[in-house]
Amino acid sequence: MTTPVEIRELVLHEVEHAAAVLGRGMLNNPLHVRVFGGEAERRERALRRLFIPVLRQQMRKGIVLGAFVSGRLTGVTGMVPPKHCQPRFAEQVAVLLALIRGSGVRSSLRVFRWVRDWSRHDAAMPHWHLGPVAVDQVFQGQGIGSALLQEFCQRIDEHQTAGYLETDKPENVAFYQRFGFTVIDAHPVLGVRNWFMIRPAAR
Repeated sequence: MTTPVEIRELVLHEVEHAAAVLGRGMLNNPLHVRVFGGEAERRERALRRLFIPVLRQQMRKGIVLGAFVSGRLTGVTGMVPPKHCQPRFAEQVAVLLALIRGSGVRSSLRVFRWVRDWSRHDAAMPHWHLGPVAVDQVFQGQGIGSALLQEFCQRIDEHQTAGYLETDKPENVAFYQRFGFTVIDAHPVLGVRNWFMIRPAAR
């Protein structure tokens, strides 16, 4: 079923709401289970704390899109322009401090290793970096994720720039392939298989 969706850029006062949507939508991602443990309520809280500083940073450097259904925020994606997708040291520290306060040192160190691994595999070519991407659990399967991806692809095509992403869910690989992404690498991160994907620049 396809649901009518409005896509617009989010603003700073919507960050906490957007982080909550991401926390619920990505609750069962294998990498998140590995980092934050198997207890769902604790994991959701940890993800919300993680995404608040991440989204604030993305709003400063790029764009955070929200998908709305009947006025309700149901999906979120970040998109960061070329040369800005890798967090600076101060930005990494801000995220880690937020996590330590809410999730403890062990989970925070796992996040640091996870981000370090993703950074090492970041595509060399100029690209818009996609992510995080999620649709709230109760709205999944209604075409909202597709609407977000269509908006992302339209925007980067206007810039004639490649798109790049990472995913830890095998079912997401086929989803992103529908929008022109191809796998350029795959390897485990903290023991969880991850896929690294590129969408070529429009011509």
